[in-house]
Amino acid sequence: MARIKNPTLFSKYFRISADVLERAGLIHPFMDVDTPLFIDPVLLEKSSNPRINTQAIQNFRAHFRSFVRLLAISRQNNDAAWKGARRQLDLRELPENGLGYGSSGRSGSSRPEHIRQAILRTSKEIIELGADDPEMISLMGFFEEDVGPDTISDFTTRVIMEDLAAITEEFCLSNKIPVRDNDVSERHRLPAFQTNRKRVPIVLVPRDIVRDLPVANDWSEIERLVLQNARIRERVNRFLGGLIQPTVADRKLALRRAAMGSADDFRAFLPPSRRTRRATIPTLTH
Repeated sequence: MARIKNPTLFSKYFRISADVLERAGLIHPFMDVDTPLFIDPVLLEKSSNPRINTQAIQNFRAHFRSFVRLLAISRQNNDAAWKGARRQLDLRELPENGLGYGSSGRSGSSRPEHIRQAILRTSKEIIELGADDPEMISLMGFFEEDVGPDTISDFTTRVIMEDLAAITEEFCLSNKIPVRDNDVSERHRLPAFQTNRKRVPIVLVPRDIVRDLPVANDWSEIERLVLQNARIRERVNRFLGGLIQPTVADRKLALRRAAMGSADDFRAFLPPSRRTRRATIPTLTH
């Protein structure tokens, strides 16, 4: 698909001053191509936007911890808990935030399912290994080589979408930009960009929760690009590990308490294959 020439800015499309977006601390996006930025979840709690540094970061923490708790109780692939965790891990690209690598239009495709399955399997392994030593969780990676910053950004955007929609609606109403009902947010009306084929809802993103997407301009820069992506993943993995460490530690404590109680209590935490009527309570050494 051909690269779009002379893309349309948000300010031009809605006939407002670019300074208004600047004063609001929001990215000035294009309407018909992506801006090469990504939302970094590590930056949420550091944002100067009060909605982001309170509600959005709380929503992100709660969402990821729910993902971990579902995997923790899953006994096998594709059981009810596994499917619940899979739904929590939505990696589809979003055209609404206007961020990404798309130069021929706003992104919005699906990523290969094997990437999501790989993350699920790795996360499950981290949870099980981390139960022995929760402090080591931050050194293990939920996101591996197939996951780039654009994927991390889309996952984060989906989790905090209602917060971004609230910020966008408030800005638009304050600046008399038309908003309408949409299929992105359940509670907030959004501005929209009309393409030749459809109407695309737009969400605005605070500038201080994004970073530049790594870009290689030629083959000589591929090694630098790979290194940048690895550093981003490492930083995000440490952040995610810190989020779930208390959750896994609490589960370990619950197992310890159950083991020191009755055999029936302890068996409740075991996979079905290891449950027997005469299960004995093991001696804990750590």
